[in-house]
Amino acid sequence: MFVWVAYDISDNNLRTRIADHCKDLGLVRFQKSIFLGESDRATLQMLASLIRREMEENDASGEDDSVAIGTLCGSCQKSLITLGKPVDESKYRRRPFVIIG
Repeated sequence: MFVWVAYDISDNNLRTRIADHCKDLGLVRFQKSIFLGESDRATLQMLASLIRREMEENDASGEDDSVAIGTLCGSCQKSLITLGKPVDESKYRRRPFVIIG
């Protein structure tokens, strides 16, 4: 499924750790605080748990910080309106690979 993560985090270190978790799980930065990519439900739940733990350890569960994680179905993706630079969806899709060994 196609997923997005958007956040507004005031602490620089926490913001960096959340971005690193997104990258580690294969998401690609769309804007400074938005990541897009493909994932499965289990990986998405793991990401949410990692971010929740980071926020709790950093005491960032207050009103100032927030993280939103969502999915886009196929028809929602097609109806997505972007202004300015077009979104190259292939950039956010997982690429097939072959292990040679």
